[in-house]
Amino acid sequence: MDGILTQCINYWLDFLRTELKRDITATAADIDQWSLHKCGDLKTKMTAEQVYRPLSMPGFFRNMKPLDGAIKNLKKLFDDGHEIIILSSPSSPVSAKEKLEWCAEYLPWLPTANVALVNTKYKKLIGADIVIDDNPDVLTDYPKVWPDAVMFGIEYEYNKKCRIGVGGQALLLGDYNDTKTAWEEIYRHIQLYSEIK
Repeated sequence: MDGILTQCINYWLDFLRTELKRDITATAADIDQWSLHKCGDLKTKMTAEQVYRPLSMPGFFRNMKPLDGAIKNLKKLFDDGHEIIILSSPSSPVSAKEKLEWCAEYLPWLPTANVALVNTKYKKLIGADIVIDDNPDVLTDYPKVWPDAVMFGIEYEYNKKCRIGVGGQALLLGDYNDTKTAWEEIYRHIQLYSEIK
């Protein structure tokens, strides 16, 4: 949910600069791996504990804004009859509570039972025809368990290697600089997939 429905990376970096008063210059383009603390100047100016501290701070997840195009296109998929299940991995009890609150605010049409908080490594235990994710581990491991699943995502620097044609099995549409177009493409491709399935 964090890089697919919310503006997580830019928000996180801004939070480190403004709320924690860290003098960092890292941008989303510098986040080239899932371990944020090993990217850009974060690896030299902050400890891993400092980088990840916001994940357990009240208000951090609750105040994230939706990605452009995410809510509109997810709602269109829902209205078209697709069953939408949100799987998100909380990093703390605070983040678990706030992720549920975020979904209640921004996805009020989605049944509460369709939002599940699970450890990332367990996402692959839940079968689906279509998966939309940004985590490289999910994009890589899910098709090993569910080879018929179609993997979609938004391309970030940290998940490029998962793209079809680069050794991966995910159709990464658009990128993090234009999520409105990326989500429109995700919607369009899911509609095409649904027509041939």
